Amino acid sequence: MKKDLIVNSLIVMFVGVVVVAAVVSAATQDITASVRGENVSVTVTDASVDFGILGASTTKTTNQLSPDDTQFVVNTGNVASVFNVKATSSQPGWDITTDGVLNADNEFDFKWATDGGTLWTRFGYDYGVLATGVAALATTNTDLQIITPTTITDYASQSITVTVQVTTP
Repeated sequence: MKKDLIVNSLIVMFVGVVVVAAVVSAATQDITASVRGENVSVTVTDASVDFGILGASTTKTTNQLSPDDTQFVVNTGNVASVFNVKATSSQPGWDITTDGVLNADNEFDFKWATDGGTLWTRFGYDYGVLATGVAALATTNTDLQIITPTTITDYASQSITVTVQVTTP
């Protein structure tokens, strides 16, 4: 009887050890998570246009210049982006028209195109959409067009600033 009790106790202890061993020995798998920050940036090359000396009521485009002076707007960020543009009146004194009518001395028209110069869009003081859904590292070729004032009384060299803004959709 004592021998049966010892054997039964050993069996119970053995089962208990096996159960504990089964619960303790579990497999694991790690999950590696990574993240990086959204980078929204833009670069314009060559970022300079010289239309030269132009007379009154003259139209000139960057793709008419020699050499061609198309501007290249590059999404240098890491996410798809939207490019917006606006222009300022020139310095020292020509004013940009926002309605396309040159009805004042020293008022000029200024436009952009992203299709090689077929469809022109007028610049304004507020941002206009240059391109949408621009993939990271993609380029938007941009041409500029100026129409000089019908009456020029300010013959100083004029400097027009085009601002390119990049945003996410």
